[in-house]
Amino acid sequence: MAEDTQYFDRGEMEVVHTMFRREFGHLPRLIREAVDAERIRIVADHFTLIADALHHHHRAEDELVWPLLKKRAGDCVEKRVQMMQAQHHELEFDLEWLCTGIRNWATNDPTLASLEPASEASRFVELLNEHMAAEEQLVVPLMEQHITAAEWDAMVERGAAASDPAALPLNLGMLLYEGDAEVVQRVLDRLPADLRDTVCGDAADSYAQYAQRVHGTTTPARSAEL
Repeated sequence: MAEDTQYFDRGEMEVVHTMFRREFGHLPRLIREAVDAERIRIVADHFTLIADALHHHHRAEDELVWPLLKKRAGDCVEKRVQMMQAQHHELEFDLEWLCTGIRNWATNDPTLASLEPASEASRFVELLNEHMAAEEQLVVPLMEQHITAAEWDAMVERGAAASDPAALPLNLGMLLYEGDAEVVQRVLDRLPADLRDTVCGDAADSYAQYAQRVHGTTTPARSAEL
């Protein structure tokens, strides 16, 4: 690659991981505290939103990022990529299990089942945090050397294409809440011009309203506080 090629910036991975740490980190408490049908429905819908986001994020890494690293980084990356793939597989299995538990909790007798999905959620959060920490330590430095900014953009755009366009302000607002302003601005710069102003103007308010509904406050505890 040319020496002037722009490479992936780890801040773009960190801002996504921070969002997952926060939203999944709150999940066990949200489940435990939901005591009526309306709150249970809200928490279950929130879980579906963040679970879908995580699924698409990991799928894009598996299909777009790891093959490029294996091709370019040589033998040093093979074991690390295998570890990431194995962790993704385990997390996907556990996420499906948690999805079943939350669906049963939301549709059957939640007052009798509420402790089980909360416990499953706590276990999942531990596994997810361990995975993201390992990825940041072992793989992200290699991505900074071997994945271009344009290739990372393609992954981000793929994730956006899989999302409901109407949810774009909320999705961006979830990143903005703790995200580095410069990193988030780079995300905004990739949006079509006709969407950029609207999304940017609505993002913070969209998440504030959503957080009030889900967390009971417009300023839920940040990832480092959980």
